[in-house]
Amino acid sequence: MRSPAQFARHAEEHPGLPPGIGEGVSGYGVMGLTFSSGHVLGLRRWTASSVGDGFTSIWHRDPVGRWTFYETIGGQSGCTRYSGAAVGRVEVGPIHLDWETTNRAHVQTHDADVDWTPRCVRLP
Repeated sequence: MRSPAQFARHAEEHPGLPPGIGEGVSGYGVMGLTFSSGHVLGLRRWTASSVGDGFTSIWHRDPVGRWTFYETIGGQSGCTRYSGAAVGRVEVGPIHLDWETTNRAHVQTHDADVDWTPRCVRLP
């Protein structure tokens, strides 16, 4: 069985869209990680997209239910286009995603607003 880092590396080196017509993306991510504080984090790393370049997106919901999306691509190509008014804030800029080990990634927004590793999460 492949480790998470091996799966990610394969997705990065061999991006491809799922078969069929219509919009599609492929890649990997963390669909939702809920913390006892009430915060929720999600990560989408789409290595291929039928509506533009591949991109990375971090989803953050604070304890009162406000969503912020951090994305490497703006406009009508990112995750925000599917979530609409549910997203209170969108930040567009680089997102650094580095695999520290075969089972541990470090994810950080360009301004370090979100700094996420399995050991520690710093949120706004």
